[in-house]
Amino acid sequence: MSAAIALCAALLAVPLVPLEETAPSVNVEASGEYASHDMLGGGSKPGAWAVGFQGGWPWLGARAQVGLPGGLTPVIEVETALFRRVQPSIGVSGRLFGGAKGRLSGEALIGWQTQTGVLEHRGPSATARLRVIGIAGRVAPWFALGTRHTFLFDRKRIVRRSGETVIWSSRHRWSPHLAGGVAIGITKNVGIDVGLDWHVVDVGTVEVSLPGFHLGVQFGGGR
Repeated sequence: MSAAIALCAALLAVPLVPLEETAPSVNVEASGEYASHDMLGGGSKPGAWAVGFQGGWPWLGARAQVGLPGGLTPVIEVETALFRRVQPSIGVSGRLFGGAKGRLSGEALIGWQTQTGVLEHRGPSATARLRVIGIAGRVAPWFALGTRHTFLFDRKRIVRRSGETVIWSSRHRWSPHLAGGVAIGITKNVGIDVGLDWHVVDVGTVEVSLPGFHLGVQFGGGR
């Protein structure tokens, strides 16, 4: 009997910890960021990666990015207008401002532009872009404003009796663009977006405006 009384006293001396303190309820989806938000809002946290594909008219594209320590996000992207103008680029993206309700990001890329057809040309290009996204849970309206500068080089041969002379000249092409839409994170690592695009191609020379639409899908991981 004395042993039973001692055992009961020992059990009563152990402090009771509420269940909610030992196993708190965590909303897994709300505790992290979405791949679709990273892709369209720019910038990823260290270790988080995302890949996105965009289909529509007239622009198609693919993009991949991964977050590194220090706040920089390397980016690789390819854009094409009906496969007649192809623009591969590589660069970095980074968050200028970020919070639970949205973010502002900037990115800079360098690459190459190739165009076929009557106005065939090719040359190096550089792109700067700002991205803004508002976050309301899984749904996130976004907007992007960018400018692309392409440099074309012409080679002229002049043949004289005294010999041959080669003259190089350069031309500059400016193509601003903007886009906007709504992204939806189905899960943290899978999402979609729908949006509108407006590209003004080669201002001051050809100056063709190409408004269009697109539907995108995004995948990611590391969150």
